[in-house]
Amino acid sequence: RAARLAEVAERNRIAREVHDHTGHDLIGVLLSLQAARKLLDRGDPQAGPRLDDAVERLQQASERLRETVHNLRPAGQVRQEELERIARDHSHPGCPVDLRITGDLDGIPSGHLALLESSLKEALTNCARHSGASQVRVRLDRTPALVRMLVRDNGRGCQTIRPGLGLSGMGDQARRLGGQLTLSGEDGFLLVLVLPLDGSKEERP
Repeated sequence: RAARLAEVAERNRIAREVHDHTGHDLIGVLLSLQAARKLLDRGDPQAGPRLDDAVERLQQASERLRETVHNLRPAGQVRQEELERIARDHSHPGCPVDLRITGDLDGIPSGHLALLESSLKEALTNCARHSGASQVRVRLDRTPALVRMLVRDNGRGCQTIRPGLGLSGMGDQARRLGGQLTLSGEDGFLLVLVLPLDGSKEERP
């Protein structure tokens, strides 16, 4: 029911956006073109400015429509692009980040996706600061039952991992979502985050 209400609310928002902005912009273009046509028939020099006004209004309508369509993209696609941006921002010639995503991220609860993003940021930041790695491998797999992210670097690793505030908080968040965060310092640094999708869509208290 909550998902259905959210869908209806989003449709209503889009309808208002098109009506209140794009629709009015297009009506303004039509009026400017009609006025320009009459001025042209009379040889009035004001026809040129009217046409310029119509072009400007049409550009505005096109930009608003493009923005509206952009916002219609599935949430999973948007979040995948964000994960790709995070990997790209942390990648450099001395330590490339190889990110591969398997499965469709659309339909994954927003809390799960937010935790995946923050965990990836934390893992890549720690790698850059502490590991001395020359390569990082990130694998994100979505199945009907779960989503699993693995981050492994080929750095120096450590015998004992003392999670800081970031990793500790992410471990707590994973448990609240019914999942698990696993860390290992053997043979480089390894982070594995597993979150269930089989009905566990809301954060547990």
